Amino acid sequence: FWPQRSGISEYSETLVWGLKEFFDITILTKKKNIDNQAIKKEFPVQAYKETEDYSAYDYIIYNFGNSPDNHDYMYEMIQQYPGYVILHDFTLYYLTLMHYRNKGQMFQKIYDLEGIKGLITAKESIKENGIDDLIQHKHLPPELPMNKEVLRAAKGMIVHSNYVKDKI
Repeated sequence: FWPQRSGISEYSETLVWGLKEFFDITILTKKKNIDNQAIKKEFPVQAYKETEDYSAYDYIIYNFGNSPDNHDYMYEMIQQYPGYVILHDFTLYYLTLMHYRNKGQMFQKIYDLEGIKGLITAKESIKENGIDDLIQHKHLPPELPMNKEVLRAAKGMIVHSNYVKDKI
């Protein structure tokens, strides 16, 4: 939601009005700030809290993109509270990499999600480029989509293209 400037924010602002007819909606964001006054007036808005219990909700819909700044809080949440995923980006490379790099588990997670081939690809890229920070390796996301953990936790999936549908 705005003030986060992204296509996913615009999509979310449209989506809640369409779902309103069928569901009682609570909006959960990284921070409680939403610019759209009509949305703030119509829907309860909560900031995500790691300690909160979200199991009382009948449905949880996650709008997943590849931006760690905007979506990192959802990564932990979907592991504990599976839900329906709107997958805006097939590759979640940057999101997943940053999430686990911050926990000191990046290479283990590359292995878990992309296997030995993925781990070798990452290590060879570091060696060839002389750059330890895998975030800087812009050629890797298509090779290492790093999305399996989110896909496994999803109860259902909505995608925006046949290409992504065929890939998952």
